[in-house]
Amino acid sequence: MAASTLPASGSLAPRAPSPGVAPRGKPARSASRALAAPPASKRPRVPPPPGDLAPPRSAIATRAKVADPADASTPATPTTSAIDAASIPVVSAAEVHARLAAAAHPRALDAFAAFYSSWTNCITTDPRAMVLPFDDHMVHRGHGVFDTAYVHEGRAYQLDRHLDRFIRSTESAKIPLLLASDDDGPRGGGYGGPSPRVFDRDSLRAIILRTVAASGLRHAQVRFYAGAGPGGFALSQAECVRPTFYVVVTKCRAGPDPRVGAAVVTSPVPIKPPPFATVKSVNYLPNALVIEHARENRAEYGLWLTETGDVGEGPSMNVAFVTADGETLVTPPTSDVLAGCTMARAAELANEGKLASVGIARAEARRVPVEEARAAREAMLVGSVINCVPIVEWDGVKVGGNEQGAVENEPRKGAKEGEDAKEGDEGEGRQMRAATASGAVPPHAAGTPGPVALALHDLLVRDFETNEAELADVPYELFEDERSHE
Repeated sequence: MAASTLPASGSLAPRAPSPGVAPRGKPARSASRALAAPPASKRPRVPPPPGDLAPPRSAIATRAKVADPADASTPATPTTSAIDAASIPVVSAAEVHARLAAAAHPRALDAFAAFYSSWTNCITTDPRAMVLPFDDHMVHRGHGVFDTAYVHEGRAYQLDRHLDRFIRSTESAKIPLLLASDDDGPRGGGYGGPSPRVFDRDSLRAIILRTVAASGLRHAQVRFYAGAGPGGFALSQAECVRPTFYVVVTKCRAGPDPRVGAAVVTSPVPIKPPPFATVKSVNYLPNALVIEHARENRAEYGLWLTETGDVGEGPSMNVAFVTADGETLVTPPTSDVLAGCTMARAAELANEGKLASVGIARAEARRVPVEEARAAREAMLVGSVINCVPIVEWDGVKVGGNEQGAVENEPRKGAKEGEDAKEGDEGEGRQMRAATASGAVPPHAAGTPGPVALALHDLLVRDFETNEAELADVPYELFEDERSHE
């Protein structure tokens, strides 16, 4: 999605320039001419949704050179040379939006299905219109939080858990999103006065479900964000006009194959201190660097260690281990890491006896020293996108196994020499180990997926359909008439 400085009304109409103001190096026009609006017949129309009409050729821009406005029939030729600053034009708001429409990348057009913005208070299903104010402090200061839920067969899974965590994150980040009760008094916020809180929990939930319904997707990921809001580029949110709420619905990403497992490396990137690690903020630079370090070392994910040297978490998932006796599923405490909704459900399933068939009697959260973790019978990653994926290799050493299952497997092979992993392709490294994981070795050899991780993965997948208490119906009927006329 792009960031834009849309007017609060959401209008795409061009804004008249100030009288007598002109770009540097050009004579100012007269005030009367500067304020004159173009005839209605020549005003740029809002670009249509994908599949109707292509954006005008004059709107096409390239990375290196902008098409000459004087020759709208000839788009610029893409090039890998540096951008020529002298060729960058000053254009109207309408032309900016036309260029944004032309620049929409294929992944957005294919996967981004619906978007809600409280700034414009509307839902769009056109990825080319999924923009937000650039001066939102969420964008330029990282003063924002988010959460993610999964939609399975038209029902939102664990939406209420994720929404509760989201609200806790807004409170920790001091984003005054929710309506304050009458006796709460001022909480700060826009212009230094009482908080302009415009949502309650029920309205947030309803907006999320309505946006999913507008997408038409029965299997999707829905992300929702809260920002301190637009108002300027200072550090304090006192300048922010009002908090913002955004929802985006996308097609599901393919999760990793649990039958193959994942390789991890200990990350040198410092873990976030607990007050920040326990809040799901939009500041994911450390998380992104953890992934990049893992890719550079031919692994899928990185693992953080806490400030005390214990095991922490992955870049966007929790980590769990099966103790040496094979009876306990342990995970680090949420005092140091983000409280994962999927990890919490996994612990509940274990404590309900749903993993008894693979020897697990209980689940507990406690400190996990690195030495204990490396000696664990099994290790696994747990999260809402991946469900549960076995860790089969850690810092180049095979994980898990027992005396009966330990064998000398072939060394793990990474990416082809000189070939970088493709961005977003989480399965490449796993496929390279498929021969080892599916070969003629005992069921739980070191470096192969263990029975607990595989059983937990299956339990979590079944939970999408059987956990009625945590499934929310999506009101697709609200938009059925509109879709039937498309």
